[in-house]
Amino acid sequence: MLLDANLPKSLWAHAYKHSIYLHNRMGQEGLGGKTPYEARFGVPPDLRHLRPWGTPVWARQDKFSKLDPKAKSGHFVGYSDNHRDAIHVYWPDKRNVTVVRSYIWSQTESDETDADVPSEGARVEEVEMDAPAEHNAQDVAQMEREADGGEEGREREREEERAEDGEGAHADDNGEGANVNDEGEGAATGGNQGDGQGAEDVVERGRAEEEDVVEQAPETVPSGRGQRVRRPSEYVQRIQRGEGTIDGRHTRSNTRRYPRGIAPSDIMGAVAALASAEEANSLGDDLDTYAWEPPAAESQDWGMAAHVLVAQAAGDPIGSDPLSLREAQASPDWPQWERAIEVEMENLRAHGTYDLVVKPPGAHVIGSKLVFHRKRNAEGAVTQCKVRVVAQGFAQIPGIDFNETFAPVAKPSSLRVMIALAARFGWPMIQLDVKSAYLNGDLDEEIYMRQPPGTAAAGEEHLVCRLKKSLYGLKQAGRAWYKTYREAMSALGMTRSEADHACFWQRDGESLAMVGTIVDDMLVTGTPDLVERFRGGIKTHFTVTDSGEVAWLLGIEVVRDKGAGTVRIAQRTAIDAIVRALHLEGAKSASTPIAVGGKLDRTQCPTTHEAIADMALIPYKQGVGMCMYVAVTSRPDIAHTVHRLAKYMANPGRAHWEALKRLVRYLAGTRELWLVYGRDSSGLAGFTDADWGTSDDTRHSVCGYVYNLDGGAISWSAKQQNVVALSSTEAEYIGITHAAKEAIWLRTLLADLVHPDFATLAVRLYSDNKGAMDLARNNAFHARTKHIAIRYHFIREAVERGDIDLGYRRTEDMPADIFTKPLSRVRLEHLRSLFGLLTL
Repeated sequence: MLLDANLPKSLWAHAYKHSIYLHNRMGQEGLGGKTPYEARFGVPPDLRHLRPWGTPVWARQDKFSKLDPKAKSGHFVGYSDNHRDAIHVYWPDKRNVTVVRSYIWSQTESDETDADVPSEGARVEEVEMDAPAEHNAQDVAQMEREADGGEEGREREREEERAEDGEGAHADDNGEGANVNDEGEGAATGGNQGDGQGAEDVVERGRAEEEDVVEQAPETVPSGRGQRVRRPSEYVQRIQRGEGTIDGRHTRSNTRRYPRGIAPSDIMGAVAALASAEEANSLGDDLDTYAWEPPAAESQDWGMAAHVLVAQAAGDPIGSDPLSLREAQASPDWPQWERAIEVEMENLRAHGTYDLVVKPPGAHVIGSKLVFHRKRNAEGAVTQCKVRVVAQGFAQIPGIDFNETFAPVAKPSSLRVMIALAARFGWPMIQLDVKSAYLNGDLDEEIYMRQPPGTAAAGEEHLVCRLKKSLYGLKQAGRAWYKTYREAMSALGMTRSEADHACFWQRDGESLAMVGTIVDDMLVTGTPDLVERFRGGIKTHFTVTDSGEVAWLLGIEVVRDKGAGTVRIAQRTAIDAIVRALHLEGAKSASTPIAVGGKLDRTQCPTTHEAIADMALIPYKQGVGMCMYVAVTSRPDIAHTVHRLAKYMANPGRAHWEALKRLVRYLAGTRELWLVYGRDSSGLAGFTDADWGTSDDTRHSVCGYVYNLDGGAISWSAKQQNVVALSSTEAEYIGITHAAKEAIWLRTLLADLVHPDFATLAVRLYSDNKGAMDLARNNAFHARTKHIAIRYHFIREAVERGDIDLGYRRTEDMPADIFTKPLSRVRLEHLRSLFGLLTL
């Protein structure tokens, strides 16, 4: 369709949707020659309104001067679901798609104009026009939505209507930003000149409109409707074409007993390498919820390109996986997909997942679908074509179909602690994966589901599935699986950690084993005897894929150097995906993630409807989200920058977008940085720092910390404080309290996983502010601290109890400084090496 109409690949989603529209009006052998439309509505479809996809169409302009043409030419790319007698029209000159009601079909069957458009998804806007009735698509849209699964279709209809109405272009901004922790120049080219409107006229009028923008608009984001039809600025068009700006220059990308050998005092108290220095500060706790999956891209007016960014973040090429059964059948890999479907259905039957029954009267039935996925290794090569039957849980009714849904996954910090311990003691690190884990969970609720598409046997099409086991997609599936998994772990003698409910441990004399769980993936380490015992025992409860020594864990490369006694982790594949997603493959690398002295504040946020809509076309949220995933997992050096950028995700400006691109260029230039564990035996030590009044918007201070275990960072945070500090000492004092909370948690985790004696030892925490340390050690300065909230005095009690041992570290060697402010290249390289981020 795209080739025949000579239209750009960015319109693939419109072409795909239109092909489904046509498919529903074609006779199907499985329906006895009837069309899906007739099977649904009982009457044959009216085909008089159909036109070839891409047919030239003339539409009346909403606004025009006396000398302007009253109509302009575009290309028909589909029928509107939400507006009767309306169509979607692609405009080559503006590179967008709008909903049009007043139009006439061109007399020619094709348009030879070459549509030069951006490589990403086109924007959809609405043009309100009166129109004669050419067709009726509303009832068809209803059929297609129901075929997609009831509530999901209706929700998608509401979302599309909001998008077409120009709403939802921005979200509320609480102004605080995220707490980041381990938890080419020129006007548009080409265009259809059939409307009698020269390219120069378009550009000049667009510039004149931009010059009329009032800059003294209020700082808050305006709401309501903006102008409905507007050409994206040249700035946005360059970005959509894969071009950008770097330092003001336009560029274009080039596409291409104690357990054996363990003494808790060695880890908790020695800090040998640090003790010889002068006596000698997150990406924060809130973002632990991101765990090990990239944050889902939130689709705004970036529209149909949003899911592409998610696929890239996972290391998959664009469009690699079929989105439907029909697409899989049309794929050259259909034999593999067909076999994968058979394997999945056999798997469901083997687990006794459901019974086929006649739908009880009044029963609520949810939909199902097939999800296709190509599994890949660290090099990106396809290792398996996998199909999973997924329940459409969005249609479940709370209190009827489900109640509790929470299920824990291991915190990133917990897994890094396990990796650091394995490096220190030379323990094996084994990766296990429970096959079809969710199918092992028992359901307490009575849930009915439609049979997966294309799997119903002849004569059984009217039956529905009564689920007995949890299924992927159900709201409670994760919780049901975790309940079954925990029971199996208890039967194997494993005890759940109270510090992290997704971690389990077992001790037997001088032997131990520990397991970190991320849904159905397990990282197992400990002494070889207990590791092997668990390795065999878990296979008696579940069907397990044993990958042996871990090399690739949830998008993270894990490399062991037995000669050096180290283990290192990196996310080079994820970084490459981010670079591709933002079209920066050929861009010059940056030496630092953020410019020293660079300004980022709310005054740089757009304040007009035009500017906001312009920036909505740029994948700022998706870019920050993907960088955040890397920051909380393996790259502490970008924590501060991601924290700064995340504050403006609701309404980013061009300055924020340029800062994001600089961060990505820094990641591209430092993709070979590895977080290394086991470099020394310095034990556990924390470092905390704060930058007083650094926020340009609120004058709140920023604090940060990092905890090392044997020279490698296991936990870090960059966080804006919630109150205004009256002095640098006060800001540092609050920062020490923030770091102390993490120290207590780390100590508890080590006491669970390794030995209870860890709970009796103090954690060494370094600061570079002696005044703040004095405030934490005694209450002699009442006049200076009486206004400080009680919660921040937690550090005094921790010091008094012996939980925290405060030490001084001079600013020049304070690694936590990297989490509070922009740094020069030389200082950045020095400080990141202090927590084990090295080029090898």
